Amino acid sequence: MIEQGGPTPVLPARRTIFKRKIYETKKEKSRDFWIGVIGWVILNVVLWGLSTVLYAFLLQYAVSTQFDPSVSEFFAYLPTFSSCLPLLINILLITFFAFTRRWIALGALAAFGAAFVLAIIAGIVLTVACFLIFNSAGSV
Repeated sequence: MIEQGGPTPVLPARRTIFKRKIYETKKEKSRDFWIGVIGWVILNVVLWGLSTVLYAFLLQYAVSTQFDPSVSEFFAYLPTFSSCLPLLINILLITFFAFTRRWIALGALAAFGAAFVLAIIAGIVLTVACFLIFNSAGSV
């Protein structure tokens, strides 16, 4: 039988890493936004350098062990996995910051969007340039 009216047990406070920051001023939001933008650019430059070096090292190792089937099967997929690590790290960090510091996540997404727009513009410019160069080469 359940007793009623007894003291309510006090549960210990749980520590959580997903504690949302409450912004009190617009300056805090702006600072976190720019931390997200600049941090995303710096992080991705570093990740690009590390993944390039790791990819080259793992590819060289996979080629050097091509005559040992038990080792080469495993190392054949590692270079591809190492090139996907920056994407995985970006997704995890943006998700983490979306739950904890929303404006850092928005800054990172804005930097990603700006890089995407610049890539689209560069693609259009290069397409037009190649079209003009190859089209004029035939008439010379």
